[in-house]
Amino acid sequence: MPIRNYAAFLLLLFVACQPSKKKETGNVVSTENFGTFVQNLTLLHTPTPNLAIWDTVTAQYMYRDSSVKFQSIHAVRIPSPDNFIAVLYNGVTDESHMDTYFLASYTKDGKLIQKTKVYEMDNDRMGEQNTYSKLVMGSDSIIEVREYYINREGGGNKASLIKHLLIQQDGHHSWQKAHKETFLAFAGNFPVLNLPVSYPETPKSTGFPQFDLNNGWYDPSELLGYDFPKFYKVGKYNIPGSAYTLYLVKSAEVMMEGGEEDVEDGLYVAVFDGNGREIDRHQVTGGEGGEGIYLYRNDFSIDSAGTMHMVEKSNDGSEFGFTLGVGTYTTNLNKDIAVQPNGTLAITATAFDMDLKDFVGDSARYNTGVADTTSEDNQYCYLGNYPGANIHIVMHGWFDKKEFVYEILSLDQNRKILDALTVASKLSAGSKPDLHVPIDADILYMPPVARMKMNGVVRVLLKDGAITVGADGKLTKTAAAIADATATK
Repeated sequence: MPIRNYAAFLLLLFVACQPSKKKETGNVVSTENFGTFVQNLTLLHTPTPNLAIWDTVTAQYMYRDSSVKFQSIHAVRIPSPDNFIAVLYNGVTDESHMDTYFLASYTKDGKLIQKTKVYEMDNDRMGEQNTYSKLVMGSDSIIEVREYYINREGGGNKASLIKHLLIQQDGHHSWQKAHKETFLAFAGNFPVLNLPVSYPETPKSTGFPQFDLNNGWYDPSELLGYDFPKFYKVGKYNIPGSAYTLYLVKSAEVMMEGGEEDVEDGLYVAVFDGNGREIDRHQVTGGEGGEGIYLYRNDFSIDSAGTMHMVEKSNDGSEFGFTLGVGTYTTNLNKDIAVQPNGTLAITATAFDMDLKDFVGDSARYNTGVADTTSEDNQYCYLGNYPGANIHIVMHGWFDKKEFVYEILSLDQNRKILDALTVASKLSAGSKPDLHVPIDADILYMPPVARMKMNGVVRVLLKDGAITVGADGKLTKTAAAIADATATK
C-alpha cells in the first residue's frame, strides 16, 4: 500500500473494526430488575479514548422508555456519584438502521432523571462517508463527541466538530457552550521566530504554550481519530509585505487505542490571515506507520528569505518483501516550501530518489514464494510518481516456472505504459514473455498525485546504476559510478 495513504487507511480500519459487542447480560430490562440490570453492566473506567459498549441487553427498548425501538441495544455504566446511576446506550433502530447513542440517568430505584441523544450514524452509508464520530471520556463527568474528517484522496482538511456533554452532580446533563477565544488571543502567545531557524527533528514540548483541541482556530480533524493528542505553539513569523503569518504548531502524544499505528510527535506549518482564516498547512517533521511501512519527515528549516526546506523519507519492508521479494524499499524526497502571495504553500521537489540498491534478481525471485511449477504470473508494486505529474513508476515482475523478468515501468494516469527498462531476468533460449500487458485498476493501485512542482532529478537507484525518470516518462539508465556518487550525497 502506498505510504502516503497508510495513515488514512489505518484510521478507516480503526473505525470499521471496533470490538464486536458479544457479552450477553441475559437480562430483560423491566421495572422489576433494575438493580440486577445495573449490576451486570460493565463499569466504564476513565480516561477512555473510545467508548466501546460491550454489554448486550436482551430487549428492544431502553429501560422504562419505549419511545425508540431497536434491533438490539448495548449499554455500559458510567461512574457516577451515589445519588444517581448513569448509563450510556448504543442501539441500531429497527426501521431506519441508525446507529444511535443515548445517555440516560436514573435514580437508585430506576426512575428516569434525563435522557439525551449523544449522536447517531447511518449504518447504511458507512462506507460512503468521509466524516466519522468518536466518543471520548477524559473524566467521569464529560462525554466528548468528536466528528472528524478523513480525506481518502490525500489533500485538504474539513472543519472538525467537538462537543461536550456535561454530566452534572444531580444526574442531569447538558451540552456545553463552546468557548471560542479571539484569534488575537490565540495567536498572541506564539513565540516570535527570528530567521533563519532549523529543526532537524521535532522539538521537545517543554516551554511551548499548549492549546486545546477545541480552540476554534487550528483545525485538529486530522488527529481526532486518535486518543488524546496535544497541541503546542512553537512559533510564528510575520511574512514581510504580506497579510499572512506563518505559524509552527506541534502535535504530541498521538496514539491509537490498541497500538495499531505508531505516530510520532510532529511539527506543522500553517498560514493564517489576520482574521484567523487558515489558508494552508503542511507537516514538516514527524513520522507514522506500522507493519513495516513508515513515513518520516525531518531536517526542516526556514532560511533568512523565508523559504522552507525539508526531507520526506519512506520505508516499505512489507509489500516488497511479500509480493516481489525485493526486500526493504525506501524513498527520499527533498522539498522546498514557499508562501505564495495568496497565502497558499507552493511545494517544489528538488530531488526524488527511489532506492532499490538492495535488489538482486536471483534472490528476489527466490523470495517471492512463487513455486517453480507456477504458470505465467504478473505482479506489480508501486514505487512512486514523478512529483506533481501523472507519471507513475512501477516495478513489474513476470514469472513462469524458473524463469523471471523484473522491469521498471513508467505509466500515465490511464495506466498506459510509456517506457520500460529490464533490471533483472533469467530466460531460456527463445523465451518470449508477454511483458507489456494492460494493468487493471484492481491489480495495481495508483494514488492521486500530490500537489507540488519538480525542479530536480527523479531516479530509481539500483545496485549497478540508476534509472533517471523524465517528465515525459522516459527512462534512462546511467552508470554505477555516477549513481553511487550521487546517491551518497
